[in-house]
Amino acid sequence: APSDVRRSQIARLSTLGVVTAGLLVGAYFALRTTTGVFASASEQFGSDDQYQASNILDGRPDTEWLLPDHTTGWVELRVSPARHIERVSILNAHNAPMNDRATLEYTLEIYAHGDLVQSTEASFAFSANPEAVIHDVAEDNVERIRVVVRSSHNYGGGLAEVSFQ
Repeated sequence: APSDVRRSQIARLSTLGVVTAGLLVGAYFALRTTTGVFASASEQFGSDDQYQASNILDGRPDTEWLLPDHTTGWVELRVSPARHIERVSILNAHNAPMNDRATLEYTLEIYAHGDLVQSTEASFAFSANPEAVIHDVAEDNVERIRVVVRSSHNYGGGLAEVSFQ
């Protein structure tokens, strides 16, 4: 009957509209760029979140990202969207109250447009009360900041905070 055919057409068009809207919403969420600053690391000490990479972003010098015993590794900030970075501040770990872990030698790497645009080697003296070290960067379109721990004091390396302006 003509009315059945018409209802069938309306149902098909409605289903097509819902499926298309779902695909568009899914594509939007899949393709959009997440904004913010995100931390990741090559690895961390222990299996719980106590020493995770995001600790370097929490603004608290009493929380730290730590590496496993006697290993090297890196921690990285992903900056989205990319932006001008004038300077980077790095605060060493010390693992209070034991004071048995801290970074000795490290490399600060700055990435823009997917390329390494700046690399600075430096070192920390051990301190139970570390002070931040400031590195002048002055780079545009920075998308990643990586600190590579090349050696450590005592049992292992780590960092308390990494920030930028």
